[in-house]
Amino acid sequence: MAWCPICKAEYDNSDICPDCSVDLITGNEKDYTDIFTFPDEEISLNIYNHLMELGFETVHYYYDSNDKVFHIICEEFEADDAGKQIYFFITDNLNDTLTPSEKAALSEFTDNIFNENADRENISAYVSAKDKYADVHSSASSLLIVGFIGLIILVLDLTGIYRFPFSGTSRILFLGTMGIVFVLFLISGIVSLRKAKALSAMISRETDLEKEITAYITEKLNLSPADGSIDENASDEEKYLARTEYIQGMVKNVYPDADEAFIEHIIEKAYDDIF
Repeated sequence: MAWCPICKAEYDNSDICPDCSVDLITGNEKDYTDIFTFPDEEISLNIYNHLMELGFETVHYYYDSNDKVFHIICEEFEADDAGKQIYFFITDNLNDTLTPSEKAALSEFTDNIFNENADRENISAYVSAKDKYADVHSSASSLLIVGFIGLIILVLDLTGIYRFPFSGTSRILFLGTMGIVFVLFLISGIVSLRKAKALSAMISRETDLEKEITAYITEKLNLSPADGSIDENASDEEKYLARTEYIQGMVKNVYPDADEAFIEHIIEKAYDDIF
């Protein structure tokens, strides 16, 4: 089945949409996402060719005469990587050849890509106490269950209720080794359970600290020095970097013991509300 990227109609035996005159795309429409939209054909085509040279398999390029813009689309699983490559290509190759209006349009696009990637990086760098607790508690439960069931099976063998198909020295080595392994599972499970208990106590403290730091940033911190140091022609990316660096430094002075990734996580959440 093939579909038209403009009207979304599906066709069984055709390569071109008879209504929109664009090449049909094979696959499921729901799997695709629009990663780049721009009115200039040369720039759009250069970016498309660059992505094809890099080996992106699901990238497609078409012109929508209704909106008078060129589109580059791909399947969801390639969207993030393709967006990053578009960002690098624009910042490295196109800035010197653009008109002011084109620079403004592409600057907005690259700023959006930058902020999305920054957000993902901060999320991946910071793991909340609640998430840590869930992971450790799950591991503890698994270790305890396996260790407990394993020891029960060994006891069943020793009492004659169930016998493993081993005898002599092999039987002794097997039972001894498995006994040690299952005891270690139980010990590891108990240790993890204690760690989970400590993390459980941290959850409320971390939540309170996040609220406190957020209130400091949004209500008490003077943000004018951050904007005062930014050039009026600076891009959104440059403004973002200057502001977050300033806020992070001020927060670190007031809360020196707070984890840096934790502070970055809070700043990222509060950034859009502030600016």
